[in-house]
Amino acid sequence: MRIMFVGTSSNAGKTTIAAMFCRYLRSKAVMVSPFKAFNMSSKSFMTENGEMGIGQAVQAWASDIKPNVRMNPVLVKVAGGKLKTIVNGEERNDLDRNSLFEHALSSFDEICERYDAVVAEGSGSPAEINLRGSDIANARFARSRKIPMILIGNIEKGGVFAGIYGTWLLMEKEDRDLMKGFIINKYYGDDGILKSGIEEIEALTGMKCFGILPYMKIMLPEEDAGDGVQCSEDNIDTFVSQLDKLLEEVSGRLDLEGIMKAASE
Repeated sequence: MRIMFVGTSSNAGKTTIAAMFCRYLRSKAVMVSPFKAFNMSSKSFMTENGEMGIGQAVQAWASDIKPNVRMNPVLVKVAGGKLKTIVNGEERNDLDRNSLFEHALSSFDEICERYDAVVAEGSGSPAEINLRGSDIANARFARSRKIPMILIGNIEKGGVFAGIYGTWLLMEKEDRDLMKGFIINKYYGDDGILKSGIEEIEALTGMKCFGILPYMKIMLPEEDAGDGVQCSEDNIDTFVSQLDKLLEEVSGRLDLEGIMKAASE
């Protein structure tokens, strides 16, 4: 069982929704692991084997497992105007993008062998056409392992329908076939107002709307912000309880069983 959450942009809600879905699968007694092939951040979480992305650490705790650098094999840290590339927890600045891609694939395959389900997260947008041939984290990765994708659009920023349709339209035909549906995130108001727009997007793309999520404040550690809650094992219970509450809040608004079915295809 494998699924990848991708976004129409950064800050669409991929990390939180992926963590919540990890928590949902774990509640179904599924042995699940998070995964993000490539992450860029100014901060990281230190494991016993090296550095990895903060988001994947939280997602691992949501899955009731220990964070492992294989869950985020390629991490680029931004510090003091310089970039530091970390591969499987260790600094490696001698690798080109194709080599990094191979490391990511190898880590993903290893994770798949150890767990019944893998909940992957994309980075930025899957429709960055300038990176189509060298993308590590999104459509190219999903295509290489035939991973179904769910697209998340942040309506808070405006233009959510254009973002969803434009993303789908810019993707290669082979990648579109992996796009099983979309989620509209951070919505204020009556869901009925969106009905006609959702129906048109579904007709244009063949994707299914898996749900409309309201804007909800959840205190998880930020990957780049200077302030906020600390990413620490001392806060695991707080993170997990918030995700459990989030699951309860969205249970009637998000087709979790449908996403689980898509992940099994």
